[in-house]
Amino acid sequence: LPDKPKATVLISTFNRPDYLKEAVESVVNQEMKNWELLVMNDGGEDVAHVIEEFADPRIRYFHDEVNKGAASRFNFGLKNATVEYIAYLGDDDLFYPNHLEVLCKALDENPGVALAYSDLYAVSCVKEEGTGKRFVLDKRIQVCRDFNRDFMFHFNHVLHVSLLHRKEAA
Repeated sequence: LPDKPKATVLISTFNRPDYLKEAVESVVNQEMKNWELLVMNDGGEDVAHVIEEFADPRIRYFHDEVNKGAASRFNFGLKNATVEYIAYLGDDDLFYPNHLEVLCKALDENPGVALAYSDLYAVSCVKEEGTGKRFVLDKRIQVCRDFNRDFMFHFNHVLHVSLLHRKEAA
């Protein structure tokens, strides 16, 4: 494993251990291996057992018994992130394997740019009752729009799960 992480991924979670496991797997399976992951439990059931299964030193877990909301957790994560780039992942969302690599490369190649974002797919699933496993029914591009400064003043089409920014920009 690489010595120094390049990106910190922040996950705030609340009572979704099954989905959380899949979200964490999507970070662990990134093609780019020099990342750190901060998983912050937001007052729900303790999910330490989910994190411990990975036995990955790049993952840090923070448990709080008080529900403070995702914004509070992400602010905590920003303060505890140790590296230059920050990404966000919902506890029920997934990254494609090249997500971090592509966005980090975009910022590396454009030092005057504060953030990069990707297209965003919306996926409809059905959940199997016995196992809780999700099966994809439909996948479509939900957001695919080039940057337009004027448009952004009227409608922010960049969702947190598709965003990577320089820590200093926060």
